[in-house]
Amino acid sequence: MDTILGEREKMFVRWGVYILFLLIVFTAVLAAYDVVGRVQSGPTSYRTVSVSVEAKTKAVPDKAYISFSVEGRGDTQAAASRQSTGLFKKLYEVMGVAGVEKEDIYLASSYTSGNSGFPEGDYQDTKNVYVKLEEKDPVKLSQKISQVMKAGEEAGFVPGSGYGSCLTFSDQDGALSAAREEAIVKAKEKAKGIAKAMDKKIGGINSFSENSNFTSYNPTYGGMCAAVPTQDMEIVAQEVAASVSITFDLK
Repeated sequence: MDTILGEREKMFVRWGVYILFLLIVFTAVLAAYDVVGRVQSGPTSYRTVSVSVEAKTKAVPDKAYISFSVEGRGDTQAAASRQSTGLFKKLYEVMGVAGVEKEDIYLASSYTSGNSGFPEGDYQDTKNVYVKLEEKDPVKLSQKISQVMKAGEEAGFVPGSGYGSCLTFSDQDGALSAAREEAIVKAKEKAKGIAKAMDKKIGGINSFSENSNFTSYNPTYGGMCAAVPTQDMEIVAQEVAASVSITFDLK
């Protein structure tokens, strides 16, 4: 009986030691996995690099907006509106004679004001109009701009009044494409340099944003303006800039 109990006790001891060993090994593995996991899935700032780069290029404008403002005055709002409407029709006819198609003449806005800086009972009705011109040949575009501006002036209208005139591109995205591509290449090279200093390499793109522009933004024309057109101006290549911000993964 004592021999049997002794053998059993030995067996229990062996199993106890074996189980304890497995627990120690299992705990060590979990601890190691936790350390590795925290390194690999640490804060985002340790696993990515963000860079912002700007590149510039030049493109020749092939589109222009020439704006005019017509104003009617009257003792009543209706009278002021009638006068401005008559002037708008006159401008419409003048532009037609200058060779502008009807669908390229736009009434951008119309508003009436009164009793604010005017004699009592006097009203002013303002209509902002713009004329769209497109021409791939810069010389021909320049001639069209001069023709429209001169025709407007001779009829008593001031070009550039209202929302201001704008020289831009029929394909704005295309005009920026070369600058954008250059900016992306520069961003990648910059990110590689930063990653190398950290003894890492860049991986795929984590995020991308672009803030590209011309000289100014004009919401009336739905986009960017590269320059302000004037009479007899020479249409030359205008500077455009593409600014990109890219976040790369690190590996």
